[in-house]
Amino acid sequence: MRTMTANLGQLKGAVEAIWLRGKYKSSTVSKVDAISNTAVGIVKNNRLQLVNASDTIAASVTVGVVAPELEFIFIFDVEKTFKYLKNFKSNDDSISLVLTESEMKMECNSAVVKIPLTVEHPNMEFIMKIATLSISPDEMPTFQNSKLEARLAINGAELGKAVKFCNIVGTATFQFDFDGNETLELSSSNFHQTEQVNVPIPLVTQQGEPATVEFSAPIDKFCKDEPMFLYLKDDSPILLVGTDRKLVVAPRVRN
Repeated sequence: MRTMTANLGQLKGAVEAIWLRGKYKSSTVSKVDAISNTAVGIVKNNRLQLVNASDTIAASVTVGVVAPELEFIFIFDVEKTFKYLKNFKSNDDSISLVLTESEMKMECNSAVVKIPLTVEHPNMEFIMKIATLSISPDEMPTFQNSKLEARLAINGAELGKAVKFCNIVGTATFQFDFDGNETLELSSSNFHQTEQVNVPIPLVTQQGEPATVEFSAPIDKFCKDEPMFLYLKDDSPILLVGTDRKLVVAPRVRN
């Protein structure tokens, strides 16, 4: 039996971020989906790293926990966990997690919830890649044999607002365009190309080559009101990095 204590608000926000539930492109329509309903928790050095992945998207968010000398990995149901986390009320903003080999017990004030743990994650290889991905400020990161070519410092809240506005179009498909100088733009158009929205995103700093990438993911759910770094390369994976989080989104290539 392993026990750890976390901040309820931070844990709830982290679980929601790595779930990334929202609209995605599917065939010729957009539909509500998520990265995966199964995620992985990695406990080490009083940190809980929550990681989730599908075939095309991987997300990682780390929160502080009180778990002295504990080091272990567990796999859990994101949807079940989040539906209880969002309804817990805590007098001291804390929640305790007690894990056995087969279940996770969440204790908050006098409320106790038990849910079964999961045996495996279908994308464990991708999970470990994003979990161990190290970002150096001195060089462009490489992901899946592709060295990214642009490093853009932005405010996460500004990016989130741009995604939400472009999402009004309704296709859940977006395109980043960086001109290599001072302009980053996010755009979206409808399926018949008769409507188009373009939103400029202010840059704090910029470095690298021009890049254009199309993708489909509700990345506004991952953005925080803080400095974040966006890494781009033409038709290559998008990497979005914050102080406690990493997100990789595969490009969408038109037929």
